[in-house]
Amino acid sequence: MLAGNVGPTIEIRVNGLLVATTEVRSTTLQDYSFTVADLGPGSAVDIVYTNDAVVSGIDRNLWVNSITVGGQTYASTGSGVVFDRGSGSAAFDGVDTMPGQEGLFWNGALRFQLPGGAVSATGSTGVYIDASAGSDTNPGTQALPWKTLRKATEARLTTGQSVFLRCGQVWRESLALDGIQLANGTNIAGYGTECATAKAVISGADLFNGGWTKSGNVWSRAVPAGTPKIRRLFIDGTSQATARWPNATSTSQGYALVNSLGGGAKWSIRVADGDLAALSGKDIEGATVYARTSAWMIESRRIAGYASGTLTLATGTDYTMDAGEGYVLEDKLWMLDAPGEFFHDTVNNRLYVYPSSSTAQADLNSRTVEGSVRDIALRVANRTTVGVRDIAVRMARVKGLLLMDASGALVERIEASGNGETGVSVVQDETLPGATIRSSRISNNFVYGIDAVFGGATTISDNNVTDTGTISYPGWSHAAIEGGKGAKILNNIVDGTAYHGIRFSGTGGSTVMNNAVTRYCVRLSDCAAIYTWNGPKLTGSTQLATVELNQVQGGRPNAEGAVGPGIDVVGGIFLDDFSHGVTVRNNVVRDVPFGLVLRNGSNNVFESNRVWLPTRAAITASNDQTDRDYLVGNIWRNNQFVPVKSAVNQFPALPTFSESYPIWFFNNFGAASSISSGNNTFTGNQVVRFDGSADGVHAWLRSNTEDTRMSSATWATFNRLDAPTATPMAFALYQLTLGPELVPGGNFDSGFGAWNSWFSNAGSGGSASASSGGGCVGTCVQLTAGTSNDWIASPAFVMRAGAPHLYAYTATLGGAATLGWPYISRNATPWDNMATAGYTSSVALSGSAGQVIRYEAFFTPKSSDLARVNLQVKTPGVSVRFDSVSVREITGFSFSTTADWAAVATAPVGQSSTVTCASLGWPAGCSATTIDGVPVTLPQTLTAGSSQLYLRADSSWRR
Repeated sequence: MLAGNVGPTIEIRVNGLLVATTEVRSTTLQDYSFTVADLGPGSAVDIVYTNDAVVSGIDRNLWVNSITVGGQTYASTGSGVVFDRGSGSAAFDGVDTMPGQEGLFWNGALRFQLPGGAVSATGSTGVYIDASAGSDTNPGTQALPWKTLRKATEARLTTGQSVFLRCGQVWRESLALDGIQLANGTNIAGYGTECATAKAVISGADLFNGGWTKSGNVWSRAVPAGTPKIRRLFIDGTSQATARWPNATSTSQGYALVNSLGGGAKWSIRVADGDLAALSGKDIEGATVYARTSAWMIESRRIAGYASGTLTLATGTDYTMDAGEGYVLEDKLWMLDAPGEFFHDTVNNRLYVYPSSSTAQADLNSRTVEGSVRDIALRVANRTTVGVRDIAVRMARVKGLLLMDASGALVERIEASGNGETGVSVVQDETLPGATIRSSRISNNFVYGIDAVFGGATTISDNNVTDTGTISYPGWSHAAIEGGKGAKILNNIVDGTAYHGIRFSGTGGSTVMNNAVTRYCVRLSDCAAIYTWNGPKLTGSTQLATVELNQVQGGRPNAEGAVGPGIDVVGGIFLDDFSHGVTVRNNVVRDVPFGLVLRNGSNNVFESNRVWLPTRAAITASNDQTDRDYLVGNIWRNNQFVPVKSAVNQFPALPTFSESYPIWFFNNFGAASSISSGNNTFTGNQVVRFDGSADGVHAWLRSNTEDTRMSSATWATFNRLDAPTATPMAFALYQLTLGPELVPGGNFDSGFGAWNSWFSNAGSGGSASASSGGGCVGTCVQLTAGTSNDWIASPAFVMRAGAPHLYAYTATLGGAATLGWPYISRNATPWDNMATAGYTSSVALSGSAGQVIRYEAFFTPKSSDLARVNLQVKTPGVSVRFDSVSVREITGFSFSTTADWAAVATAPVGQSSTVTCASLGWPAGCSATTIDGVPVTLPQTLTAGSSQLYLRADSSWRR
């Protein structure tokens, strides 16, 4: 439609390159033709609308019915076509997208992706390489392809020409292409019908098949002289680990620990007394040590020598090796003593392996053995808008794919696996257009899955990144995905990473959206599913980053071999030191220790997030700096927190309770004042509890001089902007088998009866009397304390010494009040507490007016002497009605788990999901509700990328 007598202006882009521009003046559908030198299989075609406007009330719009390439028509509404709204670079950022459509009512790019390997490359210009049917004496055409990748380095391609590798073939050689061989826009792509099921493989590994001999459990064979140190070894595709001491297990790294008398060094490690025998007489010089020098770091160094129980390092570590920290030694033949280990002797040119599988142990000569010998599988450099498609880069010693100064590159549908450092690495001038890495599978790389920290505004989207640093590797690992300045990290699935899931830059306005992260922090701590850091101090800039619509679950700290700070810290979303100007919005974080973490950060916004079932705290914010307060200007708004309680132990031991808090807040310059002053704001946030208490610990506020656990009632007075605590349903934490009642008259059915009272000051207004007011079951007793020392006491009774007992009562508060600590005393001087080691309870002793506290505590009596219950109120002047006071011996107990009554279902990114009772882990025919207690009919369909917390209404633990 014309507006102001000007039609829509469109750009035609192929693989990011502008090939034509035209004005569309026709008001009906009309063909427009453009000549493009090479479209090749898998090419990206963008129809970009650039001048949307309303002129004199007339809205200029563009209609695109289809495109036709090589006789094949692709509809604008076809599968895989998307419309990316935005102007300039925003039309290609993958953020504001919708399915393809004919009517374009905004500026943006209608993006088509031509089929890849399924389309013949006939007519596409460039060179073709087929490892099986090719010959380097051929001309390199599709009919007569070359054979080796080395031959491709002789090519001198022009615009529109590409390099095609036959899918299903494997090349055991590196391919390095740069500005000499490539033109801007060149594709390196798989071709052939085989691409539907197999990539074209560039391997960093050589075959070491046959020639194996066996001695004991260890197979060995000669390798060619000069073979580079084999960093990774695979048998039938299964990764083996370099021989090490001590051995790892399926559940442990097996660390040796620094001697308790030998900490604090950087150049040496003092071996623990219990390990001296294992190392006596062993060849250790030249071995590699991996030392866990902090919660977040594993450093590797070479051993220069060993004497008198001390390992001497060739170079010092960055952090001190402290007593109790873990280390492993690696890469000596004597360490080869467990299945799944190997050793490459570069002096004697021999390879040794103790295979992980029984079939390989029985006959290694019948198996496929691959060893990493080349540093980089594929290197592409010094050209813009290059495409890499339908390629697999595997088993390199360092990097699978390296993009070096290849701005605007498009990498898609590749596999990068089994590499010794990084699957895909991007390094370029950060001011130039970034690469796009999408729709690829990245797995089993040691340090990074995708590393674009020096890649500028890279777009990393729709990738599946798994097992980064989690398989056959004791060393440091960083992130499954790391983006640089202004990166867009979108729609990725990350599962299994030793350290961070996704790390984004401290500068440049990054976007982290619609990602799903599970199983992170597998080998390290002080980390997160989604993480950023903006230090060093006073050098960070405003990030202007957005973290939105992500799903996070299932992180746990790994403190094995670690001491000191951070060993128990694992966050869902973690804004670390000096983060500034980040918006964290509409994320779902569940079943993690700490949900949303902020450390020394300012002017950040946490909005409309749902933190469900955290084990430590829903949010934690801290300023541990002493030179100034960096924790300022932050806003927590309209978030939902669902804390949980748990109990463990075996009868007859007393239960151990733990509780997660909605808020942890620490500030060296004052925690409470940091909030009450308005420096940090909490507004519209809601806590939802399912333990039956509306008034558990709501916020833990700490500084160097304060340590306050605020109840929900106190928080509501302290910070009036948050929503009231909700308790839509209650579930029991434990179920008990009890003996007979021991407290006489604890139900007060006969009034005050044989109970007695004591008031420390007769004129203080203290009183105790029978009552039948609210909260009472029949008759109860009302205590109004004049001072905090006043009490009422039960008649004497006898308990069985050494047996677990339950102490319980209900208390209805006439105003905001705190009850006295549980006190069952001897019924005679010295009136000492009869509990052997105090009382354990999950119930708070403070509450608000009208609240009914159902207090229960576990204890073990130290004596069978006569005892009595003493009830106290620590808040003078507030009347409290006590009822159902009880002490009974416990003869058995069981505990609920969160899974007994709550479950979270998540639909994967880009895919809807059906929720059933079975998928929630509940029996068929279960009765379920939403978090608000609204009944739900199962099965139910969740939309793609969404999450729902379900409650089991028919749980036996419901009360």
